[in-house]
Amino acid sequence: MPDFSLLKLHLHKMKKVLVFLVLLFIISVYKAFPQSKFEISSGLGFPELIDLKVKYGTRFQVGLGQGFFLGPSELYPGFVHFMATNTEVSYHFGKKSKFINQGKYYFLGGLGFNLMAKISEWSIKHDLGFNLASSYIDWETDRFIIYCYPRIGTTINLSKRIGVNLDAGVFIPFYNYGHPITSSGSIHLFFRL
Repeated sequence: MPDFSLLKLHLHKMKKVLVFLVLLFIISVYKAFPQSKFEISSGLGFPELIDLKVKYGTRFQVGLGQGFFLGPSELYPGFVHFMATNTEVSYHFGKKSKFINQGKYYFLGGLGFNLMAKISEWSIKHDLGFNLASSYIDWETDRFIIYCYPRIGTTINLSKRIGVNLDAGVFIPFYNYGHPITSSGSIHLFFRL
């Protein structure tokens, strides 16, 4: 029987991230903190995958993100499910936007953890994905990556509350299975609360 301890640890972390995101939303709605310091964003990138992020701050920001991806893989036949948990710190500099007192450019440092699961061909063909029990998913508990991703980016403010973050940098794996140092980047649409 496979060891699911790593999966359980990652799922426990995802629950904590979700609870944290909900608490941040509730706090921001009740104005416990100054408005326009919280950002909720959604987008895609590597290594964040398709993700949801929450950030706090203006010039100096800290944030958490949870991402996922389900699709074909070159490593295995069939479909693969990836989950990513990331923390980020960014520093904004340069000319301020007309909408907010924040520099248009930023340095970003991210640290993350990705876990991969292989979904067997049997479950795709016979179960059609409606009832994917753990017996149908082959969790590769030894297939996880711990990494960092330093980047530089720009913020495009569309209004006082809405904007786009674009960044690019390097993906540096600390613990990997054949993953090289490669390029990294993301695009996210954000909403300030």
